Order: sequence, then structure tokens, then C-alpha cells
Amino acid sequence: DAMEGAVDVLVNAVFHWSDADKAWLKNAFFSNGMGWLWEFLRDYLFNHWTWLFGLLPALLLERLRPVFSGRVFDRHLLMDGVYPFFNALVSVLATAVVVATIAEFYRSHVPFINTGLLDGKPLWLQAVGVFLITDLMFYISHRLLHEIRWFWYFHAIHHSQTRLNPLTTFRSHPGELVLKTIIRTIPIGVVGGEPSTWFVFLVLNNFWGYFIHANIRTGLGILGRVIVTPQYHRIHHSIEPRHFDKNYGERLVLWDWLFGTLYRGDEYPKTGVPDTAWIMETGSRPHELLRAYACQLAYPFVMIGRSVRGVLRGRTAHPPLE
Repeated sequence: DAMEGAVDVLVNAVFHWSDADKAWLKNAFFSNGMGWLWEFLRDYLFNHWTWLFGLLPALLLERLRPVFSGRVFDRHLLMDGVYPFFNALVSVLATAVVVATIAEFYRSHVPFINTGLLDGKPLWLQAVGVFLITDLMFYISHRLLHEIRWFWYFHAIHHSQTRLNPLTTFRSHPGELVLKTIIRTIPIGVVGGEPSTWFVFLVLNNFWGYFIHANIRTGLGILGRVIVTPQYHRIHHSIEPRHFDKNYGERLVLWDWLFGTLYRGDEYPKTGVPDTAWIMETGSRPHELLRAYACQLAYPFVMIGRSVRGVLRGRTAHPPLE
């Protein structure tokens, strides 16, 4: 019916799927003797409504134990809900081109870099390897988005949210999605493994993003020493200088501990990016959300332009943010 069709469109937008993608993925599973796994994912994970049940618990926990109380469905959550639709339209083609280009480069120019480390291994071992390698690449790509100034202008859109909520996981500039795709695709060409194994992990990643961006007051006790929690990730989004460039990890705390970017402390700071009021949503009406999206889309290019003009004028400092 019409409602089911609308939900199908939304799910495809959220996960950047097309009918061709689904057909390719199904063939990949069956050709590798994992048809049973495809059927499980088809019936449960890829079901029209399953993704909602990943979102609803996070929204419920926000009401039971919020960091900051307030309305659930406000303009901030609505703005974050705009991103899956527009990112699917704007970035999916560019992302597909990037992945295809990288894959062809591996095959044509550097086939020797594929160590085949995961090829032919049991599925559970591939899953463990993919999880650890991908999570490390999440850390590396996330850190690069902060430490390379021009990359930061794209990533700043994600950080601009002052009211973290489960849908903030989708607030990413299309340019950032392409940058992350380039960085995170590298291990696939190095260690091998079944494409379906990588794909399943990346899909499940969306559900974890709901939780760690939610407005929930919890660090999960001793478990928070191992995995990223809403409190841990809020520190990363903090506007407090002492929290800057800390807690890059997205799933495991391990990488921040190893590379010296770990920040411990039971703190719940305010979030956002200073001096970005001009790109923020000011209302919940459609034209107000579209205006904010257009400003957020333009933001990194405006800031890069200012940086270039500053260099041309002989300035050594970066232009101030407005």
C-alpha cells in the first residue's frame, strides 16, 4: 500500500540501496554459500519496519534518562531526518563512483597489495576481522576529518548539532561521506574477505549510531571501559576546549587508548560548533529546513574559499568562523 511504499523509499534512502544493489548483494550471498544468511537479513534486518525498531528504543531511553529534557520531535531532530533523503540523492552516485574507481585501481595497478588475509576463512573469523579492521579505519578516518582543516569543514556539519538525538548519526555532508568512503575502502583491497561480510557490518553500523548519538545520560558502567557509549561520544561532540580532539572511537574505546586520544570523565557537556548560527535550522517548517540544509551544504565551500583568499592575501591564520 501507499504507507509501505513510503517506508520502502525511506529505508532505501537511509541505507543508500537500489534494486540493483539488492540483487547484487543477494547474488553475492548465494554464490558464497550463505543464502541462509541472506534470507535471515531479508526477513529481519532489511524488513520495512526493522530499522524503526532500532530507532524507537533510543528515543524511549531519551525520555527515561535524558541528558537535557525537552521536546522529542523538535526542529533539530526533523533537520537530522532530512539528511537521509538528500544524502541518498546527492551522494550515492558519487560514492558509487569512488568505490568503483578504487576497486578498479586495486585490480589494475596494485593487485599485489591484497594479502588475502581473510579469504577463505570461516565466516565468524571474517566477521571478527572485518569488525576490528573497519572499526580501526573508522577511527583513522574520523581523526583525519578533524586534523585536516579542509576536511574538518565538511565534518563540522555533523558536529553542528546542538541537540544530539538518534538521527544525528545521519547529519553528514555528502562530501564527508565521499571522503570517508575513500579512506574506509582501503582495507577491503588489502585483506580481502567476502564483500557480503563487509556489507553486513556497514549496515549494522547505522543501528549503533542511533544509540551513541542519543540524548541519554549513561556511560554503561564497566562496559563503557570497552565500548563507546552516549556519554563517551557526547564528550567528542563537546564545545568545551578540554574535550577537543578526544574520543574519536565509534565502536571500541581501544583505539583512543592506544593512540592517546582517550578522555575519561563523567561529564555531559553542551554540543555544537561555535559561530555557526547562520547555518542552523531556525524552525520546523519545510522551507526553513530546506534553507538550513542549503546553508549546511554550502558551509565547507564557503570556509575553504575564505582559507584560499586568506592565503592569497598573505595571511597566516585561518579565517574566523562566523
